[in-house]
Amino acid sequence: MILTDEEIAKIIQSGAMTFNPPLESGQIKSSAIDLRLGNNFSSYPYDTSHLPENIRSMLSVTVDLRDESNVVNFIDQLRRENNRTLPDDQGIEIAPHSLLLAETLETIKLPDDIAARIEGRSTYARLGLAVHQTAPSVKPGWSGQLTLEIVNNGPFTYRLYPRMRLCQLILERMTASVQSPDSSTWRDLRLGPH
Repeated sequence: MILTDEEIAKIIQSGAMTFNPPLESGQIKSSAIDLRLGNNFSSYPYDTSHLPENIRSMLSVTVDLRDESNVVNFIDQLRRENNRTLPDDQGIEIAPHSLLLAETLETIKLPDDIAARIEGRSTYARLGLAVHQTAPSVKPGWSGQLTLEIVNNGPFTYRLYPRMRLCQLILERMTASVQSPDSSTWRDLRLGPH
């Protein structure tokens, strides 16, 4: 069952679900919460001519997806080497047909009986921006910032800014609390400085 704005507000007021920094007025919608972009971004390089040889050689190889732990390590290394932390007033461009990783501004904590889905907002979807690239699920018990896999499927280059409301979180109550709260592979892998 998808939670309504009234139910969302009650759960936040009870302290069972938290958002840091706190949500601003208007972020809670009728059946979702608008989430803001954080300040850390990572874009995979498409033009590799200016990169050091070790990075160029890494990008020119075929990545074997058979062993998930190797894939996780590869993605983590690539993200860290291409990370940018921007001030609130500086935008970042996403060209057509490119991928940009970003974190939500909000660090969230879900209770063990609520799952969530990240969805794009229709305004930006109509421009061709997809914000979750087939990974919308947030499991019960999740704690941390959410990584957005933003893809520009549109014909234009777009400029995104920290703190803009790019996506929404739809909350769903489970029939019971889960026995094993989330222990995602990506839980402790952040884009920004550690």
